[in-house]
Amino acid sequence: MRTTSKLLLSLALMAPASLLAQDAPPDELPPDHPPLEAPAPEAPPTDPAPEGHGPPIEGELPPGHPPPTADAPTPVEDPHGHATPMDETMERAFREPRVASADPNPSIPAGQIRIRVVDEHGAPLADQEIQLGIMRQGGDRERTPGRTDATGTFTYTELPTGSGQAYRVNVPRGGATYSSTPFQLPTAIGYDVRVQTQQTVRSDRSLLLVLGQTMLELRDERIHVIQQARLSNLGAATYLFPEGGTRIELPEGYVSFQTQPVMTDQRVVELAGEGVRIEGSLPTGQVTLAWAFDLPVTGSEMDIEIPNPFRTFQYRVISTAPRGMSMDVEGMPQAVRFEDQGQPLLGTEIQRAPDEPAFSTIHVRLRDIPGPSPARLYAIAVASLLLLGGVLLFSRKPTDDRGRAERVARRNALLEEAAELERQLASGEIGPETRQSRRAAIVRELAVLFYLDERLGTAEAASSKTGRPEGDRAARSKAEGPKRKSGSAQIASNDESEPSKRRARSEESGRS
Repeated sequence: MRTTSKLLLSLALMAPASLLAQDAPPDELPPDHPPLEAPAPEAPPTDPAPEGHGPPIEGELPPGHPPPTADAPTPVEDPHGHATPMDETMERAFREPRVASADPNPSIPAGQIRIRVVDEHGAPLADQEIQLGIMRQGGDRERTPGRTDATGTFTYTELPTGSGQAYRVNVPRGGATYSSTPFQLPTAIGYDVRVQTQQTVRSDRSLLLVLGQTMLELRDERIHVIQQARLSNLGAATYLFPEGGTRIELPEGYVSFQTQPVMTDQRVVELAGEGVRIEGSLPTGQVTLAWAFDLPVTGSEMDIEIPNPFRTFQYRVISTAPRGMSMDVEGMPQAVRFEDQGQPLLGTEIQRAPDEPAFSTIHVRLRDIPGPSPARLYAIAVASLLLLGGVLLFSRKPTDDRGRAERVARRNALLEEAAELERQLASGEIGPETRQSRRAAIVRELAVLFYLDERLGTAEAASSKTGRPEGDRAARSKAEGPKRKSGSAQIASNDESEPSKRRARSEESGRS
């Protein structure tokens, strides 16, 4: 059973060390891109491209970037129609959204959070709604509302301090939500939070998939697919995803959907049996979203198609590479083999110019997929024998209950796990199908535990009535046999004497 933390670990392990460089931090630019303040290079890099990759295509730079021979940066329009210097636009594109700050402040008393809300120009927003999210240890959550005064300020007071709870400020405005990162209140001082809102737009002209990744991991009879999307809002206004979200269909027959929750206003929600939708808003900057699912292996060759609704700058596909298996991705260079931490992988990638058509579908074909390993077949055989042994064990009548405490502890653990499933479903950490499959496994195990309780309890009750274990019945019956025979003989004797008594009475009556 894989958790969200394991999903993140998979993403880290799957990133290649040679062909496909690790994802750049928010302040870095795409590979071979010149520094923001440095002049453009006069000649392309001399390092050879990885095997299977052609030379860089002229003009493959983020939207609005000048060609290397440009004399001056090309301005980018903001929502007001004003030109924006290119360096500022590029800095926006490769950073995380910076719409809120939260810092401890000695001038604010302990147990207080002072919140200031301003618009895109820095002017205070009066009568603006605020929501203070509170998450306590144990998972309990609540939201406390508030509204700013004429100076755009609101202060929460008498709040618990310490590590027992965490706080997060949320400001909804214009269809978007601007949020601070979660924080805990120190015991001696308060916190100062500043939230800057933006105008909102529905047009996706400023939205770019800076880097998309599809990662495939073969696991015997299934393929674990990890999708990662680094989305960037290049504009000066907050982008609102369409009503109902941006939909992405998943391959037919997918199972075990997982998602990586983020602490911002972007949400990846499963559409049971269909795919996912991305909803919420994205302020200026970029965010990385991730989700995963499994596909049953249906043979030695498989075609996997995943829609891509975003204008794309760079996309890569990586797969684990068992001996003999090959991978082709439509529209991308031939996949090359390489190793990462000793693991053989196959990978390919493509970069696209902003004026090229949308890269609407990722079509992956895997050939010569190996069947289940001998170890897998051996494990199945062992599991079958254990199952047979369990059936034989349950078919015998139990005579002694030596595991009641263990069963009670396991039953409580399963009930807690079921409650945790409901919490994860409500928070969007898992989808309905994942919840259903795991819940079914819990129900099956609980049924076995209750079955054992019933049978062992029946045996114990039978033993308590006689003062002897149920297994002693045979010996007890043997010992009581003579007594029963003697009693039966006496009854038979009484029955035989009754006719004689009646004849005697009849004769006596006749004589009288």
